[in-house]
Amino acid sequence: MIEGAFKLLRDPLVSIIVPVYNAEKFLSRCLASLVGQTYKNIEIVVVNDGSSDKSQDIINEFRMECNAIKAFLIKNSGAGEARNYAFQYITGELVMFVDADDWIDEDCVYKCVNYFKEYKDLECVIFPYIREFYGLSRKNNMLGDKTVYFHGDGNILYRRLFGLVGKEKACPASLDDLNLSMCKMYYTKFMQNKFFPKRDDIVAGEDLWYNLKVFEHMNNILYTTDTYYHYNKENDKSVTKIYRKDDVDKFKNLFKFMENTIIKNNLSDVYKEALNNRKVLSITNYVRNIMNSDMGYKEKSLGLFEVLSRKDIIKSFKSFDFKYLPLHWKLFFWLCKKQYIKILMIISMLGEKFKYFFK
Repeated sequence: MIEGAFKLLRDPLVSIIVPVYNAEKFLSRCLASLVGQTYKNIEIVVVNDGSSDKSQDIINEFRMECNAIKAFLIKNSGAGEARNYAFQYITGELVMFVDADDWIDEDCVYKCVNYFKEYKDLECVIFPYIREFYGLSRKNNMLGDKTVYFHGDGNILYRRLFGLVGKEKACPASLDDLNLSMCKMYYTKFMQNKFFPKRDDIVAGEDLWYNLKVFEHMNNILYTTDTYYHYNKENDKSVTKIYRKDDVDKFKNLFKFMENTIIKNNLSDVYKEALNNRKVLSITNYVRNIMNSDMGYKEKSLGLFEVLSRKDIIKSFKSFDFKYLPLHWKLFFWLCKKQYIKILMIISMLGEKFKYFFK
């Protein structure tokens, strides 16, 4: 715990970091939600990550109307580097991230600041988000349906970042919920000298990478069931259809970082179990990336076989317990373990059609 971290000013300045890349379709809605916050002691640090569309024009329009906006244009380097760049210019006691595609409710900052005033020694607030599909909104209760203050028990959430264990596996789709840098308000002192990985680091899950570094030093974290963040899923189809074989290696590099963290901090066996479970449950990412790509049937079949026959994945399955998995997930991971590719492809195509309702 950082000594003296809890002497908040009466109305602390809140820094909101917004990385932007080709977000002209949704950016106005995002910035309008920030400018319209009922809590006014904010600074909005917008970093344009080399957009080639009209994002910069939109940023300029909002900056002319709102003095709270600090705007920067950098060479395209990825969202992580854009956030790292913003760290140089934030001056708030508290900080939060909002993606340019998303938006927050007008009282989001006000209520989060009040949590820091209400709860003794609070270091971070976590809140659920609403997934916004086409005409469909679904709340995602990241950590359940009850408000919990982990006072002196921040290690519970730190372990959760490594992966799911026991009954937590009843919802494999929740594996990455806590990873997000959004849906949180952090005490800025915990962000010092901690950065998102660079694009050249060749690592997947940059939000998870970052939060592992931050949560390592946190003891007092509040989870509230109030929702303020709207996670835009309408642009899912804009994701590239190209499958890159090195995506699996990027995850492998992330897992290596996590393994080294366990060793460095002499963490208990439950962290090792959680990480092994993450390695298996992350297979859903590989399968989805392959099945949603523009590859042909044979290429997809070969791609799945190459992934599922990797030695590290086979090794992880050996100590993976299928207990607590719902029936449809047991079937999915059993097919992965046995490398029954054709049936897996059929199941995956059906699952994709109903993905909105898996959580």
